[in-house]
Amino acid sequence: MEAHGALLLGALEGVGMGLEDLLDLTPPFTLSQVAARLRDRVDELLRGYDQLSRDERIMVGRAVVEAYPDLSKAPPEALELDYVGAFSEGVSVKGVKLGRWAFYAARSPFIQDSELGFGALGESVNAVAVNCYFTSAALWMARDPVVVGGHLGYDALLRASGVKCYVDSIESLHETLSGVIVAKKLGRVVSPSTNLSIYCVEVWRGVEHCTLIDPKDFDHSITLEGLEDAFRKIRSKYGGRH
Repeated sequence: MEAHGALLLGALEGVGMGLEDLLDLTPPFTLSQVAARLRDRVDELLRGYDQLSRDERIMVGRAVVEAYPDLSKAPPEALELDYVGAFSEGVSVKGVKLGRWAFYAARSPFIQDSELGFGALGESVNAVAVNCYFTSAALWMARDPVVVGGHLGYDALLRASGVKCYVDSIESLHETLSGVIVAKKLGRVVSPSTNLSIYCVEVWRGVEHCTLIDPKDFDHSITLEGLEDAFRKIRSKYGGRH
């Protein structure tokens, strides 16, 4: 992951195009230079943001974290840009609204009481999310994510592995590879692996992939610290290998 991030940064430092005009930079420029300009020129960036390439958006998203180490103090309009926190490591944030592809390919992010846009935490490693609201395609191809409380939207956990998830609701699961999921309400379950255990109070479609549990066995006050104990209680009553 570190090598991947370093290679990407090296490639991006000469990208320029829209960024040099929007942030008044002379190419080739570095991530630190983008971050320094970003603090003073968010409005200018927003005016031409739609013209930026994907690589430029990734660079800007990474620069947001460098410009605002405490993301809770970043301007809301900066947090809602694409790819905020991409390729970062060990970043924590609480009580914010993040845009599309937030924390893409990040290592060990910790996110609490926040709202995340399309594709958030995709390809991340060891992500932890507590009481968060995710829209569509959250945690796609994530490895070893922990999700406690909150809501996951459509096509959640697509081909994710090592999942530990205990949430209020999930719109749909799609091809999740392995782990344990407990949900009070599940929409649709599509093609899960046999290495995945799913427990839910109710499910709209895909009941054959799930173990239904009594509503009183769903812990509404679940915490990160109590997650493993909650899993043990479910397994001891309803069975399960994972």
